[in-house]
Amino acid sequence: RPTAGMLPEFDSGSGANALIYDSLAIASDVLAAGAPAGPALLIYTLRALQAEGLLPPLDVCSECEKPLLSQRGAGNGAAQPAWFTAEGLLCRTCMQQAAPQQQPVARGVWLAPDAYRALAYIAGSGKSVETSRAAAQQLARALVILVQGALERDLRTLPAAAGAILASAQKVRAA
Repeated sequence: RPTAGMLPEFDSGSGANALIYDSLAIASDVLAAGAPAGPALLIYTLRALQAEGLLPPLDVCSECEKPLLSQRGAGNGAAQPAWFTAEGLLCRTCMQQAAPQQQPVARGVWLAPDAYRALAYIAGSGKSVETSRAAAQQLARALVILVQGALERDLRTLPAAAGAILASAQKVRAA
């Protein structure tokens, strides 16, 4: 971080740039300390998508808005399987209702209760959690779906990044 602050700060006013920078700095520190890359990447990506406003709600079904996780305690609540897409989660009931009506179902992945519980905990706490291999595979697929969904949208921080690049190019020309 020795170069932090060397370029003028370009921000849309949302604070997203600072949150993304802080999340990246934390991920870098964690990786430098020898932590596994997978959880650090998942945590960083969730935080960056949240800062961009692209992380869908992870606590309710996006169709019926029923809670998908009981509130017994952080990370300990009972969960049900959920269909995870870039737009949000669908409970099993809503997925079953969509199938007979021949409605197109958004690209996604089924999250088993342990994978969903891990995702909700990681997104809420910013801390990693041990998972089964199957849950880790589901979380990896969910990450791909989130990032691909985000790439189909305009990012709020993109104009600020473009402004920073333009400002640094003008400094180089002036020098």
